[in-house]
Amino acid sequence: YEQFTKKLEYFTVVATAGSGEQALELLTIFTPQLILLDVFLPDINGVELLWEIRKKYRGIDIILITAANDVETVEEA
Repeated sequence: YEQFTKKLEYFTVVATAGSGEQALELLTIFTPQLILLDVFLPDINGVELLWEIRKKYRGIDIILITAANDVETVEEA
């Protein structure tokens, strides 16, 4: 995702995470304005992580990115 945001001058990537656990850890250090969140993470479903983030960080905008095409995942997202 960083390759896309680098093309936009009004975006600055402050951190990237390779897992849900790492993302939650980074959120204790950074409070970004926007999170680009993939549904497919190695340790947690991105939709589940979205709910975890929403519990503590309601002011952060989140764009959920997915290649999922099953109705259940898309509806919940």
